[in-house]
Amino acid sequence: MLKWMLSFCVVSLFAFAAILGDYSLRAQSAANDRIRLTLDTTEAECVLSILALRREGKAISETDWQKLFDTEPYRRLKKLEMQIGEMYHRSDLAFTDEDFKKFVMSDGLLNRSTQLDATLHKWRTVDLRASAERVLKYLPLEATINAKVYPTIKPNSNSFVFEPGSNPAIFLYLDPEKSAAKFENTVAHELHHIGLASLGPVYEKKLAGLTERARQAAQWMGAFGEGMAMLAAAGGRTSIPTQPAQKPNARAGAVIWLTSILIFSRSMVSSSIS
Repeated sequence: MLKWMLSFCVVSLFAFAAILGDYSLRAQSAANDRIRLTLDTTEAECVLSILALRREGKAISETDWQKLFDTEPYRRLKKLEMQIGEMYHRSDLAFTDEDFKKFVMSDGLLNRSTQLDATLHKWRTVDLRASAERVLKYLPLEATINAKVYPTIKPNSNSFVFEPGSNPAIFLYLDPEKSAAKFENTVAHELHHIGLASLGPVYEKKLAGLTERARQAAQWMGAFGEGMAMLAAAGGRTSIPTQPAQKPNARAGAVIWLTSILIFSRSMVSSSIS
């Protein structure tokens, strides 16, 4: 994982190049060849089906459980948890099928089942293809977006990207507190990261001829990738990539974003002079 994080930072120099003009924002080109995107909600659907049986007082069969365990999102989630456990020599960080059964059979999850169902329905209405096409405008023309998006019902409330260099997947914790708009923004942000990661081999080849100090500088410039992902997810500098205004700290975040945009040019000039 550490190796990938370093590679990601190196790759993200493309974002800095975009700021300098080497890769300026351009119109969408051959998007159909550059985007392969799948929304897979099977894990969440299976969990919700079991919760529906619980609400109705019906028995849950082994077939119901096996259908859940056979879904791709569940299998990959279990694989990730196992890898984390092995990495930290902590078997308790991984979970078994029996552990997951206990989670699904908990009263807390049952009480949230109708909210989870409604949230999944709203998230399904999002046009992720349009999101990917928007993000491509903030990536070099060589970049591709190949990803699977997994809204999941799971014990941990984190969201993350898994196997970005080989079989990219975006796991998103199904959260009733997050609107469809917030879901779309999060996915778009992660799609930009995945698009940058797709340039890894090409970019590493370009860096091969640089001096050691120049390569280090390129690695540090990877931090610009996060800012470009924010910009791509927002859809432009005039949009505010924050949660809805009623959320705590959202207004403060909006002020920081707009102020930073306004003083960006001045800050760059000041930095170059100093």
